[in-house]
Amino acid sequence: KIPRKFWNSHDNQRKFMDKLGKKLELEHVSDWRTVSARDIEKHGGGRLLELYPTIFDLLSSIYPEYDWTSFNTRPVVSYNTSTPSSESKDIQEEKTAKTVGDDPHGLNMTSFTPADAGKPEIKIAAPVLIPHRAEQRAWMDKLAEKLKISSHNDWVDLTMDVVIENEGYDIAKEYPTLSAALRKLYPEFEWKRLPQIRQLPHHYWSDYWKEDENQKAFINELEEKLNIQTNKDWIYVSDAQVKDHGGFGLLFFHSSLHHALKKLFPGRDWSALPTKSQNISQWRDTKHQRAFLDQVAATLNITSPEEWKLVTPQQIKALGGGKLLLYYPSLYDALRTLYPEHNWVIGDTCKRIPRGHWNKHDNRRAFLDSLARKFGIASPRDWANVSVHMIRKFGGSALLKTYSSMYDMLRSVYPEQNFDFFLDGQQLPNYYWNDPANVRSFISYVSKKRDIELKDEWFDLPDSALTDVYGGTALLQKYGSLINILQIAYPDEVWDPELYQGTKPSERKRLFAQITRLLPNEEVIQRYSRDDIRVNGKKIKFFCYVPSLQLVVKYHSKADYRNLGLVSSLDMYDNYDKDIVSACDEQGLKMVVIPYWYDWSPLSLHKLIVSTHPSLGDKLPQPSS
Repeated sequence: KIPRKFWNSHDNQRKFMDKLGKKLELEHVSDWRTVSARDIEKHGGGRLLELYPTIFDLLSSIYPEYDWTSFNTRPVVSYNTSTPSSESKDIQEEKTAKTVGDDPHGLNMTSFTPADAGKPEIKIAAPVLIPHRAEQRAWMDKLAEKLKISSHNDWVDLTMDVVIENEGYDIAKEYPTLSAALRKLYPEFEWKRLPQIRQLPHHYWSDYWKEDENQKAFINELEEKLNIQTNKDWIYVSDAQVKDHGGFGLLFFHSSLHHALKKLFPGRDWSALPTKSQNISQWRDTKHQRAFLDQVAATLNITSPEEWKLVTPQQIKALGGGKLLLYYPSLYDALRTLYPEHNWVIGDTCKRIPRGHWNKHDNRRAFLDSLARKFGIASPRDWANVSVHMIRKFGGSALLKTYSSMYDMLRSVYPEQNFDFFLDGQQLPNYYWNDPANVRSFISYVSKKRDIELKDEWFDLPDSALTDVYGGTALLQKYGSLINILQIAYPDEVWDPELYQGTKPSERKRLFAQITRLLPNEEVIQRYSRDDIRVNGKKIKFFCYVPSLQLVVKYHSKADYRNLGLVSSLDMYDNYDKDIVSACDEQGLKMVVIPYWYDWSPLSLHKLIVSTHPSLGDKLPQPSS
């Protein structure tokens, strides 16, 4: 918790901003352009922001040793700076000029303080003002000194007449009331007691602005300051800019700047200016949006897509583009939409990824598409040349966190592309089997090829089921066993090696060898199933099948019995076997069940088969004892 009055100390303000700069990894003064008010507030500086009207003011006050003019480039306006005192006019102007010259941004201007000698004097840091208002404030400071005003509340009973009486004509020309002037020139004070509502525009202000010639003079002066070259350039000048340059009076007598231009200069061609209805909808036009950003680029000397990284939404709003940002989630989205001819890599264009950006699949795909163009990726295999580090470097760190692996991301974003490189019979990329998504896809392919439906059926497979597929040998060598591979492919499943200890492929091979030894002259088919033999709708798979005897063998492993669980019983298992026997009988098949604990010798197997199906006694060869 920040202590009370913590922000009253300029040293504390600077320490906070120093720490913030380190935390945000700002290496150069220009990097402060990327910092928003939200960033400062998020790190505990919300109360600090209340002391300054803008971030520009805050930075200029805390770091006066740096040149912050690039953050605010308002042109200097020449004002009548006649000083209201008994000194000669030349001496007054010389002093005023020196004051403004020594402190063009008003950093060191005197602030009003309570005149109670019994209390310590409390100084309030003066905000940074644009140059022409810094001049106005310097003049008002001297007027306050002449009138012996020691507290900002002493202005309550005064009106603009006192400014006019002391020849402050330029201030009277810009502000309709004294309260309006005070609020603009001394924004650090709370002006609750000023009778703003009761003050009507003074006669000097209204008399000046109601004259068309004065309005025209202001327009001509503004045209020169803003470097307006054609009538069309006025499209990008906002009413807020007019007010900042002292034209509140112009807008008082006209509904908008465009209305003023058409009325004051009827001889010019204003067809490029939008009508009132067009003005509302012009920002919906992408041509207008692009034209505005073209002007922003020219104003900020942006010559490449990467340089947009230093432009903040606050700057776009300050330049009159607030409505443009309403049509896009972020400035990056606006740039990507309006300049499709450029390859917009979000990491090159944005200092920080907009919140919620990766929630949209289109943004994920657009990002990977931009990387594909950047690195010349023409086929799925080419992605093997792109590392996770490279994706993070270009702004994809948060995107990677939404997936279990890089290939998981690629498969999700590009479902129409084939990343199963083991199917094309070509050499696999380096580290291909390091990615769990590739292992999972391989196992999924094998399960379909081998018709595996149950989890336990994986352990009926011989190693050849993996090694027969291209790349399977390397996969088996990398992870050592099938169960290790399954744990990589499906980490959420429980793959207990001990559970399947008695069902290793080598033991199944031994059982199969014993059956073929018992029936040396018969064809024995391993892993047999038929669509017409089902129980509860599920196709039954048998350990092996002897066509000449119409005999099917069902093997019960240790895992089968352990998987019964606490709510099952051997009776339930026997009933299930009886259902299978009935299904086999209907198809003319004879089934025999061989449990894992049974003696697998040919003699024991012969006795088991004959005891189950006596009719086969004459058809089975008699094994040697």
